[in-house]
Amino acid sequence: MVHPRWQDFCEKLAEVGRFDLIEVAPDLTVITKIDAANKRLVDTSNYVSGQFLAFAPDDALIYTQQENQANPWLYPIYAFNPSTGGVTYTGGQIWDFAGNGTLITAVRK
Repeated sequence: MVHPRWQDFCEKLAEVGRFDLIEVAPDLTVITKIDAANKRLVDTSNYVSGQFLAFAPDDALIYTQQENQANPWLYPIYAFNPSTGGVTYTGGQIWDFAGNGTLITAVRK
């Protein structure tokens, strides 16, 4: 028997279609969709370069960190489609010359 709280959690995940990003190499992260109903991760065949750092609050962007890049540290920005798990490199990146910055995501209004 499935615990009622786990069942509620799985139902909520299924409603919002969440994703899990898993680092598969030092410079590569795979995007997987959480299939809560079947309790498994589904490969979307979508990848981002570097290590996953954060989603934007509206799930429209993904921020990563280039593993072997320092001074400046580079944080590439990807456009993210939360319906499919698809990503597109925007060509944009955040540069951090100090190496001690903190990435704080926000939605511009």
